[in-house]
Amino acid sequence: MCVGVADVQLGEPGWTFEELVESDLNSGLDSLRPAKVTSVHEFSEAGSDAERDFVDSINLQLQGSRRG
Repeated sequence: MCVGVADVQLGEPGWTFEELVESDLNSGLDSLRPAKVTSVHEFSEAGSDAERDFVDSINLQLQGSRRG
Protein backbone atom coordinates (compact mmCIF):
# COMPACT_ATOMS: atom_id res chain seq x y z
CA MET A 1 0.00 0.00 0.00
CA CYS A 2 1.21 3.51 -0.80
CA VAL A 3 0.68 6.92 0.77
CA GLY A 4 -0.10 9.81 -1.55
CA VAL A 5 -2.53 12.33 -2.91
CA ALA A 6 -5.16 11.91 -5.61
CA ASP A 7 -6.89 14.83 -7.34
CA VAL A 8 -10.50 13.96 -8.10
CA GLN A 9 -12.88 15.89 -10.34
CA LEU A 10 -16.46 15.64 -9.14
CA GLY A 11 -19.19 16.42 -11.62
CA GLU A 12 -18.83 17.40 -15.24
CA PRO A 13 -16.25 19.98 -16.37
CA GLY A 14 -17.74 23.45 -16.13
CA TRP A 15 -20.34 22.60 -13.50
CA THR A 16 -21.15 25.37 -11.05
CA PHE A 17 -20.98 24.80 -7.31
CA GLU A 18 -24.78 24.75 -7.24
CA GLU A 19 -24.88 21.99 -9.87
CA LEU A 20 -22.37 19.97 -7.85
CA VAL A 21 -24.46 20.36 -4.68
CA GLU A 22 -27.58 19.33 -6.59
CA SER A 23 -25.82 16.21 -7.89
CA ASP A 24 -24.69 15.41 -4.35
CA LEU A 25 -28.26 15.62 -3.08
CA ASN A 26 -29.63 13.49 -5.92
CA SER A 27 -26.87 10.93 -6.48
CA GLY A 28 -27.11 7.42 -5.15
CA LEU A 29 -26.40 3.86 -6.18
CA ASP A 30 -29.00 4.13 -8.95
CA SER A 31 -27.64 7.41 -10.35
CA LEU A 32 -23.98 7.97 -9.59
CA ARG A 33 -22.44 11.43 -9.79
CA PRO A 34 -19.80 11.77 -12.51
CA ALA A 35 -16.29 11.65 -11.07
CA LYS A 36 -12.79 10.85 -12.27
CA VAL A 37 -9.28 10.75 -10.85
CA THR A 38 -7.22 13.40 -12.65
CA SER A 39 -3.83 12.73 -11.05
CA VAL A 40 -2.10 10.61 -8.42
CA HIS A 41 1.11 11.44 -6.58
CA GLU A 42 2.62 8.66 -4.46
CA PHE A 43 4.86 9.73 -1.58
CA SER A 44 5.99 6.46 -0.02
CA GLU A 45 5.10 3.00 1.08
CA ALA A 46 2.77 2.77 4.08
CA GLY A 47 4.63 2.42 7.38
CA SER A 48 7.67 4.47 6.35
CA ASP A 49 9.09 7.66 7.88
CA ALA A 50 7.74 9.54 4.86
CA GLU A 51 4.25 8.31 5.74
CA ARG A 52 4.61 9.72 9.27
CA ASP A 53 5.80 13.07 7.82
CA PHE A 54 2.84 13.08 5.45
CA VAL A 55 0.35 12.42 8.25
CA ASP A 56 2.00 15.09 10.41
CA SER A 57 1.65 17.66 7.60
CA ILE A 58 -2.06 16.83 7.28
CA ASN A 59 -2.53 17.20 11.04
CA LEU A 60 -0.81 20.63 10.95
CA GLN A 61 -3.18 21.78 8.22
CA LEU A 62 -6.18 20.52 10.18
CA GLN A 63 -5.04 22.33 13.32
CA GLY A 64 -5.02 25.58 11.36
CA SER A 65 -8.50 25.06 9.89
CA ARG A 66 -11.67 26.55 11.34
CA ARG A 67 -13.19 23.20 12.23
CA GLY A 68 -10.06 21.15 12.89
